[in-house]
Amino acid sequence: MVKMNKPTRHLLFIIILLSLLIPIAICTRPQYVYDEYDLLTDTQEQQVDDYLYDVDVQTTCEIVIVIESYTAPYATIFDMALDYFENVPLDGRTGIGKADKDNGVLFIMTMKDGDSYIMTGYGVEGDLTDAECGRILDEVLIPNLNDYKDFDAIMKSSEAIAKELGYEVDEPDPVIQPDNEERELNWRFLIPLIIVLLVLLVLVLPITSEYEDDKWVWVRK
Repeated sequence: MVKMNKPTRHLLFIIILLSLLIPIAICTRPQYVYDEYDLLTDTQEQQVDDYLYDVDVQTTCEIVIVIESYTAPYATIFDMALDYFENVPLDGRTGIGKADKDNGVLFIMTMKDGDSYIMTGYGVEGDLTDAECGRILDEVLIPNLNDYKDFDAIMKSSEAIAKELGYEVDEPDPVIQPDNEERELNWRFLIPLIIVLLVLLVLVLPITSEYEDDKWVWVRK
């Protein structure tokens, strides 16, 4: 059996903590549904948001839904989608999807103009093709809206998108989702904790130990 001295054990402990915390920090967004038109009730909006949070946790893909009244001042719904996808801040963040994966999906609608569009990042184009996006809008979104089933239109469209991205809808143990405020608090507490751990890591690295008088002693190099 390999024996580790105290500094080595401390260093290993810090590395394990960082490996557990960093994936949590980069995983999720504060919010996924931005319903400026008030198409959904607060409860319905939270249900869709929780579902998209779960999708993000399991697949790392970010699906963001934006519901506005009008397409203007944009010339087309495509122009609007592109601007929201790349430039418009949502909760202080610009860009949808993980930066290293470009795996975001924007599902945008303008209710007064009857426009809708699904824009994808390059990282998910192989799974969620333009043809699939069109099918979801034509066969899921629009029929439900025409039947005044607004929640079904949004929820079932979200499920159809998530399925194409590899999300397993029949997970036996679904993730317990924190609400939006808790997600923000997780970030606020997590970042200082990571900084503290990094400082400890810097302090530990220059330290080694030596065996003297039948015991380990700390020695700073």
